[in-house]
Amino acid sequence: LLDSSLRGRKIYFLGDSTIRYLFCWLKQLLGKANASEKNLVGLSSLDLKDANALIHPAGNKIPGCHDLVKPFYEFEDGTYIRWGPVHTQSQCSFKDLYLVLQGMRPDVIVANSGLHWLHFEGQGRNVDRCSIERWVNYEEWMEEVVKVAEDVEAKELLFKTTNHVCDEKYVGDFASATRLYREGGEITTNRCVTLISKQLANASDADILAYCTKGTFNSIGVCHLNERLRRFVQEREKNSTVNLRIFNDHDICNCSYTEMKGWEALSC
Repeated sequence: LLDSSLRGRKIYFLGDSTIRYLFCWLKQLLGKANASEKNLVGLSSLDLKDANALIHPAGNKIPGCHDLVKPFYEFEDGTYIRWGPVHTQSQCSFKDLYLVLQGMRPDVIVANSGLHWLHFEGQGRNVDRCSIERWVNYEEWMEEVVKVAEDVEAKELLFKTTNHVCDEKYVGDFASATRLYREGGEITTNRCVTLISKQLANASDADILAYCTKGTFNSIGVCHLNERLRRFVQEREKNSTVNLRIFNDHDICNCSYTEMKGWEALSC
């Protein structure tokens, strides 16, 4: 994989913190591969679990990205990788990031967003207007990314699935929230509709109800987004100049850990 797909290529990671962690993991993996041909030979036979253990011998489940000094790295073999967030706190637009893409003209784009859009509205996890709008218009967001990828003449565009969420492992407030939303009670749903309506004055009743019932921060919300992703790619790949594919890391995850709170219930 390192030789055939990554070496010497420019790769742009567009997305939220789940993409940032993937960027950091790959950065460290490529760093070890570049440091020694012996490492490269050894890495080629490792699965993800063993490779992660090599990078983090202390046993960290997720590569540390909070001390990220810079969002880009260039290696001696010419491989260049960069990460950019989905949107900033001050704007819902991707225009500034697209300017970066146009300047970089990457060979490969790995894009993902969705997890941060999911909610337990009124039950301990409210989200901002941008997140709600992006969920409602998910297909439009993916189309934006495809058009930019085609414009910069990228060779590959991989849409990463939304992470597996182990909501059965939730404890505390999130455990109560996922139970209430799974039950679909009128009080929980109506409260959500009221709160979301205040943020999306121009949204249809159907969109608001769909977000309240299918945009939840549990496996229901994740599976709904991933199904929309699959349908979009299946239709759009027929008439795109970029090699459009799905990077499905959702289905290789498992819920092997025990009690978790909030974001800790992301198994990978």
